[in-house]
Amino acid sequence: MPHVAAEERLDPRLVDQGHPLDEPAAGMTHEEVVRTAELIREINRAEPKLILLDEPTEGIQPSIVEEMVETLQALRRSHKLTIVLVEQDLQFINALADRVLIIQKGTITREVSPAELADPDMVAEFVGMAG
Repeated sequence: MPHVAAEERLDPRLVDQGHPLDEPAAGMTHEEVVRTAELIREINRAEPKLILLDEPTEGIQPSIVEEMVETLQALRRSHKLTIVLVEQDLQFINALADRVLIIQKGTITREVSPAELADPDMVAEFVGMAG
């Protein structure tokens, strides 16, 4: 594949326009803008095959989480990324995951499909609340 600048592969909304931190995006805090810009810049620079995200939605308002999903989906498509996600937000997991591994006490105890996260009985079982 010929080398194509990262900016040409990305959705234009994801490209650093030279001043991403001057004016926060709609509803984003300065910290959220900085975190997002740093992630996108690093992915564009390094062009990794795999990224690990550890609870990226923690403390982030829901409207921004939706934008994170869109951004990560676009980055995954444009860079053919594998994303390893450690997360507790089931909707976020469902939106991004191809497979879901449930880890309890450091051990993978089960693999489920993202769609199975909508089953309250299954969720109650793996969070230890099954009757």
